[in-house]
Amino acid sequence: MHVIQPVRWFGTENPIAGRLRINYPVPFEVFLEVIPDANGSGLPGVRIAGSGQQAEKTWDDFEDLPDTAPEWQQAASYGYAVFRFFFKHFAIAFDNFEYFVDQNRNLENAGGAGLTEACDTFPGPPPIAGSRKMVWNDLNGNRELDPGDGFTVTYTNCWIDDPDDVIDEFFRGTLKMTGYIEGTSPYFKGGIFTLKTSMSMKLKVA
Repeated sequence: MHVIQPVRWFGTENPIAGRLRINYPVPFEVFLEVIPDANGSGLPGVRIAGSGQQAEKTWDDFEDLPDTAPEWQQAASYGYAVFRFFFKHFAIAFDNFEYFVDQNRNLENAGGAGLTEACDTFPGPPPIAGSRKMVWNDLNGNRELDPGDGFTVTYTNCWIDDPDDVIDEFFRGTLKMTGYIEGTSPYFKGGIFTLKTSMSMKLKVA
């Protein structure tokens, strides 16, 4: 899969712009372009091109293609689902990084005990109370949160109940951030995230 034009995501479930090329096994490749109005519906979606043909789909229709849909359309839908899966994992890292920046002094004061937040309670039965614990790792040992340090986030049965989405999220595992960096000219903060679930991924932010 190749990003032909930058994929832009701003607080929405799906991107608002971008173009992807999905290298599908012979005999074709598929192009996927985000569009603001699919088939005159007034709803955003995608334009799919492959096998010498093209079609426009709203996001709902694209993500729920019937088994009878042409193979090149199904290839596009599957390829995008994989892309979105990776993006969601990266989004988890960004959300936590935002928290680190906002709570840096509290994390520093908490030390190894870290800061723990309750997640939504999974309805069960029986109901399951989950949590997210953030710990600052003073990797250079100077007792100050500064470049070179890291963070560890531990999810314990953490359910995120999103009222705007029929699919909620359930986290269990560890996210680590290493190589924390910051600068003043221009001002920036960043680092390298390693998300350890069923796969390992790294994302450098600066």
